[in-house]
Amino acid sequence: MLANYQIVSERTPTIKSLETKCSLEILLADEIKHLTASADICIFALYDAHMPNEGPIDFVTYECSDKHVSLDIDVNFNFEGIGVWYICNRYDETYQLRHILVQIKNGRFVKGQVEQFHGYWDEFPQFIAEDRWIKALAPDS
Repeated sequence: MLANYQIVSERTPTIKSLETKCSLEILLADEIKHLTASADICIFALYDAHMPNEGPIDFVTYECSDKHVSLDIDVNFNFEGIGVWYICNRYDETYQLRHILVQIKNGRFVKGQVEQFHGYWDEFPQFIAEDRWIKALAPDS
């Protein structure tokens, strides 16, 4: 199970670091797939690292339905910017959310964070739209 953590790195890639990156990708992808398999909804949002306050530049939503009782999502790290997986379990009027953030710059992991949030279901869309965690990553002006 992932715990709260942060990854920060600015070094030039070496063969060892590329192996580490591949291992990290596999571990993260497996954990994200494991968490989403039992989730009710998962949103992957991609933000521009230079302008995260502008909202996502792309996103995809996965939702359970009568035909699909579990989520089977594609997890990859072929992006530049800040990728966030919002993995949500609904419990009647409340929800529990796993928030997994990965920032990739020049093909390298430079930041990673995992948090857990709880809230009321009717506030879920607003939480995603106004994600304060992403806004806190905005570069200083």
